[in-house]
Amino acid sequence: VREAFGQKATTLALGSWTTMVSTVEGRDKMMKVIQFSSRFMAWHCAARDPAAARRWTGLFKSSQEGRKSIRVLKALNKVDQLFDEVPALSTPYEKALVVAQQAGLAGHWHFDYLGHAHRAGFAERSHRELERIRRIPAFCWCVCNVAQILRGELALRNAAAEITRVRRDLEALGPRDGAGEADAQREARVTALEEELRALRVQRFNGWVLLFKGVADMACAGNMPGPELRRRFPATFGWMNDGVVGAAGVFSALCVCFNHFPSSGASVGGRQTEWQSNQTQRNAVGLAYGLVQLSALVGASRAAPGGAEAKAPVTLKKPPLDLSEPTDARRGANDLGFDMQFSILLLLVTFLFTPPNWAASEDSPGVGAASRRSAKEPGKSTEPEALKQVPGPELNKQPN
Repeated sequence: VREAFGQKATTLALGSWTTMVSTVEGRDKMMKVIQFSSRFMAWHCAARDPAAARRWTGLFKSSQEGRKSIRVLKALNKVDQLFDEVPALSTPYEKALVVAQQAGLAGHWHFDYLGHAHRAGFAERSHRELERIRRIPAFCWCVCNVAQILRGELALRNAAAEITRVRRDLEALGPRDGAGEADAQREARVTALEEELRALRVQRFNGWVLLFKGVADMACAGNMPGPELRRRFPATFGWMNDGVVGAAGVFSALCVCFNHFPSSGASVGGRQTEWQSNQTQRNAVGLAYGLVQLSALVGASRAAPGGAEAKAPVTLKKPPLDLSEPTDARRGANDLGFDMQFSILLLLVTFLFTPPNWAASEDSPGVGAASRRSAKEPGKSTEPEALKQVPGPELNKQPN
């Protein structure tokens, strides 16, 4: 675990998170966290607060349909991965598992999107055809999950065998018996074996992640239309309620987020994912934005006064806001004002106590850094080298 997490970029930098969510897979899995978290909360609030349960259910269904919209043509990624991964594998068993996993997931996405197009009113289908389409994605996902579990088990067995071999080689080298060329060669060999052992530990950790993710996804697929294990076999799978499925979905999404989290020292678009300049300000502004969003959601999710079922009449034109009575609109205006006041106060405190250095640091790349370094050296011109090598008359011949 320590080796695997040590290869990832710091979680305290805003750039690490923006790098992850900049990818389609990162955005999809963050939406999956919201989707299954809301499913868990709907189950949790069902007996305690039915009104809150309805709101969490609405968020669950909205995020579920939103994920289907951004997965259009995503199966092409799996086709590309097949041509990358299958030729590099040595045994037919490994190749069959990769093909089953990628093809099953591609089929799940394809038929799932067909159902989404029908619910959107774009592709109308008969009831019989729609019922058949609703069952296919779950079975395709089950095939993918079984292959994923078997791949994780295979990766664990291979990693365990290689770790045993490396440890045996380290024991065979024996203790240090003196200085000299032989001892230097032994130290080099020990260093190489220790590096290999660390890489194998990371491989073993990834195998556990693949295995547990497949089990969590199997719990989610088993409750979809088609298998419906809890309804068909209540004595065996009665424990697979929405709370268990929601927690399993969140765990599965976090596993993929970990895999797509940038590595230490990674650079995307020329921006390092490590600790950046003005990092305190970046994190503070990002935190303020997140708190404003969260506060707006919490304020909008409060039950209306006069009962959970109270609903405001639908009008085409908004009536004037009565400031003398604490109506729903008045409360919404107060919540919005609190959000704005809180964010502005947080930003002012941030800039007051930790004023940002908008200028680039001396170690940052670019012409500005080179100019600052050359300016500090006496007798050295700050003119770029590219302009020094071009004679004066030739400057007029350069293209605009």
